[in-house]
Amino acid sequence: MNKKGIFKYYPQAFAVLIIAYVAFRIFNVDITNDEAYSFHNVKKFWYAEFLCTGNSHWFNSLWMWVCTIIGLEEVFFLRLFSFLSFLVFVFLVLRFSKSLNEHYLKLFALCTLLLNPFMLDYFVLARGYASGLMLEMLSIMLFFKNVDKGERKLQFYSLLFACLSAIANYSFVYYLIPFAVIYFIRFYAYQEKKFYLRKIFYVDGSVLAFTILIVFMAIRFITKCSNDYVGAGTGSDFTSTSFVTGFLYLKEWDNSWPMRIFPHLFNFVSLSAVVFGFSFYRRLHNNPRLFYISILFFSMFLLVFLAEKLPNGVYPEGRSALFLWPIATMMVLLAVNEIIHPSKPYLIYAISILLLINFYLRMNSDYTVDFKAQSGSKNLFKYLESKGARTVALPGELNGVYVNYYQMKSKREFNFQSTPISNHTGSVWKNRSFPDYIVLYPPYKQLKSMSYLSPKRVEIIQPNNLIVIEL
Repeated sequence: MNKKGIFKYYPQAFAVLIIAYVAFRIFNVDITNDEAYSFHNVKKFWYAEFLCTGNSHWFNSLWMWVCTIIGLEEVFFLRLFSFLSFLVFVFLVLRFSKSLNEHYLKLFALCTLLLNPFMLDYFVLARGYASGLMLEMLSIMLFFKNVDKGERKLQFYSLLFACLSAIANYSFVYYLIPFAVIYFIRFYAYQEKKFYLRKIFYVDGSVLAFTILIVFMAIRFITKCSNDYVGAGTGSDFTSTSFVTGFLYLKEWDNSWPMRIFPHLFNFVSLSAVVFGFSFYRRLHNNPRLFYISILFFSMFLLVFLAEKLPNGVYPEGRSALFLWPIATMMVLLAVNEIIHPSKPYLIYAISILLLINFYLRMNSDYTVDFKAQSGSKNLFKYLESKGARTVALPGELNGVYVNYYQMKSKREFNFQSTPISNHTGSVWKNRSFPDYIVLYPPYKQLKSMSYLSPKRVEIIQPNNLIVIEL
């Protein structure tokens, strides 16, 4: 078999392995507090809390609601919409990688777009980031096809999917607004003098205006109703730090010198690709994809930067910044496709190998980095049930998982009653009856206010070194 034959199907094999990995984690990772809260909302208070919290991502919550109606309340079924979104996302990544010239670039594309362990977490969980990423990718790929081949029938759908991504998760409005500006300039102001006479112009404008109105009204309603922040960032770290912590699969930001350098390196590489992309303005026919995605990324970057600098600004970071990842990586890939000579692929191979090693070191089957503290929750509840527990004091997030999911299911798996550990500390505890069991997270700070207790037995439960105290 020649070299071309050996490499012919490796992208598909690569994709199948990643899909299998995500599918296995969907079954194996315990439900998280955020997922449980969404389940509680659609199960009991969809008409009030569903509209009143940033935790209810609309398409994801709609899927959950359908699952509860037809009795499919197991975690796998609640997460199935995210998995279906991932299948479409992978298909689109494969389509994009085909547009690159060389095999080493295709490998680089697969490693950057599919081996971000933090992003893969959100294709496992029943959250709106999964459908948002899929719809964003679908939008930009349809835009590319339109630009490449001038297929006007796809024009509307690229805008429609951009609008739907913002409805799937509000943080994608940072993608929608710059994309819409480029869209209207590219397809109307740039191409037609009397675009305002065309019916489709008003259809596009109405869809965009309706979406933006709905999203911003929803954000305003949520912040007024529940005092929820839709976005997540209110500190001083810029969004690019999220990519470093996410790719290295870190929950907390490390202040060591490499971690301070990597975000600046990301910014430098991205903005260098932007400048290179802008250079294609006068030779747009050579690489229109790179030119337009460079403008798009720069506009998104600028919008995020301005949001950070506003007084009390709420800007995307962590999971709410995931919308930037596909656009940034596709832009860099298209730039590299133009710059790197086929005879000198060694640097790209080296980076791809480093990305593969990074992913291998961070592979796991039982937790996600944002919700690691809730891993093993079902085994903990099984243990407490086997001990005949009647009342249990649980840490806040574990209590949320138990109350909002396991006690809300139509077929209850556990019979004990739980309360938050905060209700049973210090002087408050002395005025209440003791629970049968207390569960504590490391570093067990609550023990200082429980010195007067006389435990019968203490057990340590893995994987999170939970202390289970029997009273």
